Amino acid sequence: MKKFKIAHFINNLERNGAQVLLVDLLNYLDKEKFDVYVFYFHSFNNFSEEAGNSKIKFIDLSDNGKFSIKSVYRLYKLLKYHNFDILHTHLVQASLITKIISLFCEKKIRVSTRHFCGSAKSKTLTYRLENFLSRILDDEVWAISKAVLSELIENNFKPEKVKLVYNSIVLQKFSFTQRPTKVSFFNVGGIGRLNKLKRYKELGNAFIKLKKKYPQMFGKLILIGDGPERENIQTLFETEDLSESLEITGFLPTDILCQKSTEIDIFVQPSEWEGFGLSVAEAMALGIPCVCSDVGGIPEIVEENVNGFLFKETSEIETKILQMAQNPEKQNRFSQNGRNIVEEKFSIENNIKVYENRYLELLKNI
Repeated sequence: MKKFKIAHFINNLERNGAQVLLVDLLNYLDKEKFDVYVFYFHSFNNFSEEAGNSKIKFIDLSDNGKFSIKSVYRLYKLLKYHNFDILHTHLVQASLITKIISLFCEKKIRVSTRHFCGSAKSKTLTYRLENFLSRILDDEVWAISKAVLSELIENNFKPEKVKLVYNSIVLQKFSFTQRPTKVSFFNVGGIGRLNKLKRYKELGNAFIKLKKKYPQMFGKLILIGDGPERENIQTLFETEDLSESLEITGFLPTDILCQKSTEIDIFVQPSEWEGFGLSVAEAMALGIPCVCSDVGGIPEIVEENVNGFLFKETSEIETKILQMAQNPEKQNRFSQNGRNIVEEKFSIENNIKVYENRYLELLKNI
């Protein structure tokens, strides 16, 4: 059987959902059928060491860590002189550049994974241009949730071209732990990049109110991640003389992240938008009861009052966290139900054949 060559293109190897998904997916693809490569344009690589432990071939297209015209030329040479069967793009910038350059090379099968929906960025010129090229050039566009799929159809993508391919996690990395029943000193936590769209400052405000009202019920806020909002969040807690009630770990490798997560009693994802919500699936796999914003693909993971709580407005975060802390029965039920749904719908171990079959369907005529 022929071994197919698939080239993936992504902005960088930062530890975000798209990058984690890509590396986990490629590690599980059948190596007897597929030879896989990952090309990236910026050397912002806080995930590179962890990713580098895999057997995937990573190629840096950057110019001393940055994107430049040299990156474009390297990409052109790559596409011109290497016989890839599929070009698979991720994230808007990498997708746009790769699509434009591929126009000057031999026709390849083109696939894009759309990792976002509901973002204000989607109205910018860059995103509109990428949408236009994706509509006319891509053979398939993979939507990571029904919410993403719906937005693509609304943006005039042909329904037959758009395929639902859910994000997934490597379940064996996330050992389920039934949290002990607690009545005091709950630690609240979040996992992800600390930027304004994730709204961790709003979570910080909600936690401070709870800590002041119920000092014996709540312990500290643990944020696993880093980003431009870190200093603002730290200043918020310093101003309220609660610095000892905040811990920001920075980005952590998956194994250490899982260890640290055992200290979190209630997980909160307050994002303004999420195409899927990979960190939510990770938290649920670990058995942490979740409180999440009702946006994008999150309601496809979290069902209100079945395996977690959802909120429409950030003003509800405080109330939802308190409801969780005051209800041990729901903590236990949400914990078990959360793990069950991840095992059933969102594990790479179960879903890898979906990815492989999509590739093979596209490749059957070459």
